[in-house]
Amino acid sequence: MPPTDIVARIERERVVAVIRLADPEKLRAVLEAVAAGGVRVFEVTMTVPGAIDLIAQLTRGLPQELMVGAGTVIDADTAR
Repeated sequence: MPPTDIVARIERERVVAVIRLADPEKLRAVLEAVAAGGVRVFEVTMTVPGAIDLIAQLTRGLPQELMVGAGTVIDADTAR
C-alpha cells in the first residue's frame, strides 16, 4: 500500500490503538479484543519483545480491514 493510502486510511479511521506489552504472548488476544471494539488500525511498539516477528505473524492471519504497523522505531536498523 502506498504511503499516501496509509495516511489516508489512518485519517479516515481517526483512531490508532498503540499496543505496548511486556508479554508478547498476549498480543493477538489484545489486538482481537480491541478490534472487536471497533478499532481497525494498530501500532505495535518495538518495545514489545520480538515485535518484528510478531507483526509479521499477525499480518498473515488478520482480516484485510485491519491494519498493523510498527511504532517506537528509533533507529535505521529497526526500520529496515
